[in-house]
Amino acid sequence: MQRREFITRFGSATFVPLLWPLTTQAQQMNIITAPGATLKRARTKTLEIAYEDSGPEAGAPVVLMHGFPYDPRCFDEVVPRLVAAGCRTITPYIRGYGPTRFLSADTPRSGQQAAMGKDIIDLMDVLNIPSATMGGFDWGGRGVSVAAALWPERVRAVVLGNGYSVQDIAGNANPRPPAQEHRSWYQFYFHTERGRAGLAANRKEFCKLLWQLWSPNFKFDDARYDRTAISFENPDFVDIVIHSYRHRFGYMPGDPELEPFEQRLAKLPPIKAPAIVLSGTGSKDVAVEDVFVPEYRSVAVKQITGGPNPGSAVNPSVLYQLPAISLFAFCIAGVSLGIAQGAIEYFVETMRSRTSYYTGRNLADFVTVQVHLAEAAAIADAVRAVLLGDCDEATRLVGEGEIPSLDHRARYRRDGAYAATLCTKAVDVLFQATGGGAIYARNPLQRAFRDVHAANAHYVLNWDINGAMYGRVALGLSPDATL
Repeated sequence: MQRREFITRFGSATFVPLLWPLTTQAQQMNIITAPGATLKRARTKTLEIAYEDSGPEAGAPVVLMHGFPYDPRCFDEVVPRLVAAGCRTITPYIRGYGPTRFLSADTPRSGQQAAMGKDIIDLMDVLNIPSATMGGFDWGGRGVSVAAALWPERVRAVVLGNGYSVQDIAGNANPRPPAQEHRSWYQFYFHTERGRAGLAANRKEFCKLLWQLWSPNFKFDDARYDRTAISFENPDFVDIVIHSYRHRFGYMPGDPELEPFEQRLAKLPPIKAPAIVLSGTGSKDVAVEDVFVPEYRSVAVKQITGGPNPGSAVNPSVLYQLPAISLFAFCIAGVSLGIAQGAIEYFVETMRSRTSYYTGRNLADFVTVQVHLAEAAAIADAVRAVLLGDCDEATRLVGEGEIPSLDHRARYRRDGAYAATLCTKAVDVLFQATGGGAIYARNPLQRAFRDVHAANAHYVLNWDINGAMYGRVALGLSPDATL
């Protein structure tokens, strides 16, 4: 008999899973569920987990895990879409939130990462769900990451906020750049007894402040916040939060029952399930409707390929006579270059003082680190030289009254696209040289990696398109787009 099967059968025989709609506790806390959801509870070895169940029982199971300081209300706009697609959603109140309760006063009120992942698996065991797709963010995303890393057979796919979030507890002992440390002020506050007392006395106000600081573009009213804040009245909320933020820095021991899992997590095991990572940036799309644009405010693309244009009478500067279509790629490639340069500077700053966990040697002494840095820096310097050279040439030609030739304009398109491709390579080189720590949300390299790939995905930087266009012109063929 497989170990997982044995545990499941033993749990079913000994602990008798209890599943019924919540009544008394939910009414006392004024819990509001998602539309169409049923609030239920399931008894595991250590917890009576409250969860919202939506959709057909035979539907594809999706487990949604909230973070701190939130609750299942954060998925209210997600659940209906999943149910409409035929899924069954299970949205638990994680330990220390809402109606979820510990079965024994003797059980450590642990908020450590192993507990978050184990609770998911225990709940699935009680609900007889062999495997599920999982989604989560913050604490919930960490629980999903833990479950996927330690019990891969139970996880079909994951959707994570900000990526892999298994904690590198040993690595957390190392100080981070000041800007990053500043963002973690509340965690350091929780390391003190003043912080515990402050959370206990002002939990509603404190958590509301975090909402405002973390999501400045998220406009919510008191009613919306109150629907979640009621979950913070759980009697174990403060203990769980304090333990979570102390344990991850090594300032508080974990639950002995979970230590074997923590030892495995210390190796930062990979997630092998198919994964989608979402990362909020606060960016917005703007749609303008029913707006009249007068003809004199518009210009045809073919009129801005270089030289005088309809606006030259008002703006005679050379800048406004450059071949805008051919040089447009430089606007984005310049951003890619800035991202690559920032990644190089961060890499240099951190590698000067970073040491190997295994040998204790300074990573700056490693030849591989030196070579990867040299490659990335050489790429950035070469890209800068090419972009500036093209800009200088185009400016000189237009300033002399010439219009850049078709060959010139094709080369500009080629160089802009290839520059972005090279900048992406530079960031990739540093990302790989940094090791597993590069994927953490606290590491600026993960954002550089995402941003440079996002920039390079722009149509105007597509190498296949722009490379082929240059090739056509060089071989005496007409371009297949406006240059």
